[in-house]
Amino acid sequence: MKKILIVDDEEEILKVGNKIFSEFGYRVRTAESGLKAIEMYRKDRADLVILDLQMPGIDGRETLRQLKEIDPKVKALYITGYARPEFLSAIEQTNEAEIIQKP
Repeated sequence: MKKILIVDDEEEILKVGNKIFSEFGYRVRTAESGLKAIEMYRKDRADLVILDLQMPGIDGRETLRQLKEIDPKVKALYITGYARPEFLSAIEQTNEAEIIQKP
């Protein structure tokens, strides 16, 4: 069974993501912070990590950087609702992860 780790500081996003992906047969784990996600990933790696870009503490980009130290081949997807266009453009230029805008 494929594993997804969803990282977001909004509880509702975690609940909805868990429900949707679980219904499609994925094993879903959620983390409310980047630090928690790193701890969880270190113990049990996921096939995909879905990261909010803007979170208190360490943001999505820093979380992904640290996940790549654990596993350079980690697959990740950013989700965001408020990032500035120049910030998104910088991420797209580095090709570090795809970005999906939250509604």
